[in-house]
Amino acid sequence: MERGSERLFEERGRVFRREYSGRTFFRAAYNIRYNPGGIIPVAHFISIVYCAYSNSQAGDLIYQPAALAAEPASGTISAIILICHGNCRDQAQAEQGPHLEGQKRVSTIFQEPQGITITNMILTDAAKNIALTFLILCLIPGALAAQGGTRPQEMIYYAFTRDRMETWVRAINILEKEYRQTGNIDVLYELTLARYGYIGYSLGIGDRSSAREQIGLAEEDIDKLTASTRHESSAYALQAALYAYRISMAPWRAVFWGQRSMNLIDKAIETDHGNPQAWLEHGNAMFYAPATFGGSKEKALESYNRAIRLFEADMKEHHRWLYLNTLVALAKSYQETGNKAMARITYRKALEFEPEFTWVRETLLPALEGQ
Repeated sequence: MERGSERLFEERGRVFRREYSGRTFFRAAYNIRYNPGGIIPVAHFISIVYCAYSNSQAGDLIYQPAALAAEPASGTISAIILICHGNCRDQAQAEQGPHLEGQKRVSTIFQEPQGITITNMILTDAAKNIALTFLILCLIPGALAAQGGTRPQEMIYYAFTRDRMETWVRAINILEKEYRQTGNIDVLYELTLARYGYIGYSLGIGDRSSAREQIGLAEEDIDKLTASTRHESSAYALQAALYAYRISMAPWRAVFWGQRSMNLIDKAIETDHGNPQAWLEHGNAMFYAPATFGGSKEKALESYNRAIRLFEADMKEHHRWLYLNTLVALAKSYQETGNKAMARITYRKALEFEPEFTWVRETLLPALEGQ
């Protein structure tokens, strides 16, 4: 499709809000024109993803400017329906009145990545059909991107930062299936790590049944992991965490399992002194253990800081959520030791890494600011 041959479908620019899954969205449709290069490269335009198609309305698409800016596509799309999360700081400014015509931009909603020109507001049946056809042809594999992508690592990160734990469960199911099919030890490690995170969440909301189920499955996984030297240190750290989880459900077991957990953490550090997971679990042990059992908030600070430095030195994709979780643990340790200023700095560091980290942005940091 050559430049200038775009078909424009106009309806005098209309932006309106709707509620979807409890969130406010701004829906609009634009003509998007960018460097010509054929239709096939449009498949790279993965920042537009299918979200919903209901009530004979346009297919809802999410526009993710950061993703597009990182990998701009080449080609031409004439009419795409766009939808943006209603996280605008000033919704009144975002709407800019009922009519947005011609070259006006909704800058607080959409940021134009390099090489992209958003020209005309459009919202017609033809545009809707083109958008849906485009999805069917190019983006069926990416249909789950609204859930954080189709890869388990992306899904878990999305679930953790957006508080969408149903997506985490789907990621666990995908990893279980992949491991059954391949027997790959790296997949088994990611599966065990996913279980570890979900157990912590389940205990946090009081769902002990789910926690017990995942602990049992994780213990089976760890038995296989420890037989491999590839993830030996992490396997010890995860096994120590499982003991700690069981102790949290039955504190009387600390007498028997507390030292066993600590011994495994020491073994994890001895096996790989540069493993951030090992230092994270050491920090957790120091933070949660009573002083009479060797616990120390100050020592927890040291271990969490060491884990963070190690994560940052070699940030693996499946460790991104764990890195953010460690920052939260560090901030809470600062709070417990009376250093609210450093707690605030740490929470803000987490938001610099991930601005959409809901737990910190909407709960933890506001609670600290209100003290």
